[in-house]
Amino acid sequence: MLHYITGKVLETNKKKIIKNDFFGVEAVYLGEKTSGDFLLYPHFDQNHSTYFYYAFDNFEQKDFFTLSMKLPGVGAKTAYLISMQNQENLKNAIENYDLKFFQNIPGIGTKTARRIIVELKSSIESKDLSKLDIDEKLYNDIIKTLKPYGFDTEKVKVLLSECDIKLEKSKINEIIKWLLDNYN
Repeated sequence: MLHYITGKVLETNKKKIIKNDFFGVEAVYLGEKTSGDFLLYPHFDQNHSTYFYYAFDNFEQKDFFTLSMKLPGVGAKTAYLISMQNQENLKNAIENYDLKFFQNIPGIGTKTARRIIVELKSSIESKDLSKLDIDEKLYNDIIKTLKPYGFDTEKVKVLLSECDIKLEKSKINEIIKWLLDNYN
């Protein structure tokens, strides 16, 4: 399967082909580039017994596509439309539970928008935890330590992402002290 191509986008009969000097690939592409590097995702459509390629400008779009494909009630076309949204607007819509943002995407109604937000929010938070280089048990220990004293869980998450101390169990006292010093 092909997953990457450098070439030019040609449009013929409402179909887009990404072509280089050697071959071309018909792909669903909603980006604005006319040439350059493209990431491809081959998707087998069981209804038509054929592969469709979806083209992306960057890994972030492709990652959102694969994440969206796992959501119940979201097919490849809808997942692609979600992933091709402005990434910053998409993240803000998830963070702020913006149903209207998702309802403006063709094929998404109120129930599906709610499901998408809940599923993506939990998936993104899980990824953020791994980016913090912290295991879930340590994270939960920090939250459990601070919560009885009235600390907001969401604010603690944000602060942990900004903490310059390596987040490891041996430094939990130092991390909590840093959180107390930086919690406004």
